[in-house]
Amino acid sequence: MRDILAFGAILLITASGGALAANSAKTTAKAQPTVSARFAALDTNKDGFLSRAELKAGKANSYIRADTNHDGKVSLAELTRRMAPKPVRVAHAKVVKATHAAATPKRG
Repeated sequence: MRDILAFGAILLITASGGALAANSAKTTAKAQPTVSARFAALDTNKDGFLSRAELKAGKANSYIRADTNHDGKVSLAELTRRMAPKPVRVAHAKVVKATHAAATPKRG
């Protein structure tokens, strides 16, 4: 019974995450020109990446957290994901947590 409830919770969270993701896709699509314009303004050497020096010069040091692959530079895709609305990131984290909880054997 507990496994059925866990599976139901995963389905519910996944469905709500999908709705949030769809809404986020619209929001991200609207924000994309703004992110692209900011990225282009910061990318002074026009290599398609934002280096630490470019971020520091543009007073955008907080964007370095967008460097998800830790290569020392930020791509437009990384920055766009970083600028995604928080509900999408939270929904994704809940799905991962619920999936892990359901897959973990119960003691007892």
